[in-house]
Amino acid sequence: MFEGTEIKFGAGKKIAPPLSLGQIKRFAPQIKDMNIGALDAETVDLSVTLIHAALSRNYPEITTQEVEDNIDISQMAPAITAIMRISGFEENQPGKQGAGKK
Repeated sequence: MFEGTEIKFGAGKKIAPPLSLGQIKRFAPQIKDMNIGALDAETVDLSVTLIHAALSRNYPEITTQEVEDNIDISQMAPAITAIMRISGFEENQPGKQGAGKK
């Protein structure tokens, strides 16, 4: 299991490791323009994708549907902020564009 940061997941918790270099490379264009805390469909979809990508490093069997079912709106911004921070990205305030700047 990779070291990481604990995030709320449903009634429990999971350890979310940093995104891998391959994952960062694959999602870099979307991360660069990410608006953490926004509730538009694009941001929610990207958040689910990134949370799933990080968690799948420690929980290979986890599905995107499980992420959607176990992360709610109140948990989304803290989870994605924690994953971005542990992955080495600058921490910006939720709701500010460019949250994925290195």
